[in-house]
Amino acid sequence: MPRQLHLLADGRRDQRALEASATTLAAAGQPENTRLAYGRSWRDFAEWCELNGRKALPAHPDSVRLYLADRWDSSDGASVSTLKQRRAAIRAKHREHRFPDPTQDDAVRRLWLGILTEDRRPRERKLAIMETGLRAIIDAMDRELRVAGRFASAHDRAVDARDRAMILVFFHGALRRAELARLEAEQIAAADRGLRLRVNASDLPQRERDVTLEYSASPILCPVIGLEGWLRLAAIERGLVWRHVDEEGHILPEALSPRTIYAIVVRRCAAAGIDPESCSPHSLRLGALAHAAFRGEQDDAVLKRGGLHGGRTLADLKPVLQRARSLRKAGKRAPATLPQ
Repeated sequence: MPRQLHLLADGRRDQRALEASATTLAAAGQPENTRLAYGRSWRDFAEWCELNGRKALPAHPDSVRLYLADRWDSSDGASVSTLKQRRAAIRAKHREHRFPDPTQDDAVRRLWLGILTEDRRPRERKLAIMETGLRAIIDAMDRELRVAGRFASAHDRAVDARDRAMILVFFHGALRRAELARLEAEQIAAADRGLRLRVNASDLPQRERDVTLEYSASPILCPVIGLEGWLRLAAIERGLVWRHVDEEGHILPEALSPRTIYAIVVRRCAAAGIDPESCSPHSLRLGALAHAAFRGEQDDAVLKRGGLHGGRTLADLKPVLQRARSLRKAGKRAPATLPQ
């Protein structure tokens, strides 16, 4: 980089130009791969803060603590190595802007030690919810509305429509929780056999993927009917799809957080008699992939369906895929759930 003096008319240095040069020189001293990885990690944290109504810079230590816990505490959560990189990125961004480092807070450090301890133990595996289990969840929702009958409130009916659509899209799209939480109306388009979703678990364009939701032979399990019904009821034409509903049944502009989505799925599973300790939103995604294997899809097609790639990913999925294929080979019906 050619050296420039950045002189003003009176001979003084241009402070803004000097600051820009200092930033460029500091970046040049960091390997490109590290800089890109830190950028991705920081965007993930900033996005989480935005979704949860928290300030990313400077971040309160509680925000960092809850972020790390949220990213760890799910069956499709980040690995220790990934969280270590994200923790380092948060530290680097705060030091770059000369803010106190929130990762050095005692509570954050205790949480990190807890994550390291948990990582040494076998992680609990969640159940895969198959199509039979999906039907049980929807049937339980129908029963709930039938019991309420004409006394079902506008709030009850709106929440039912939202949760029903969410669960059907989750399963039939084999979506990640972050992909579902970030879904916007502008990312939904008509397709030949249903709807096409352009989903992304982050703000990185290279991670975008198209997911097709096809009309189902069973109307009550149809993700297209469910999603269109919710969008029509909520009058959502722009912005995030999954929103809060107030006690009067009004659709609020505030979007559901990934944590709230987690709680909704677990509650609906429990109402259908599925062990809430053994299920999560990932159970719907995992079940969709297992159900595809049960129907005869090969590994490459299953991975593509889930937006997955890599030998390690396939190795993690292999046990549940093999169980599903064994049932098909034996001529047995698919159960409501399969162990992972």
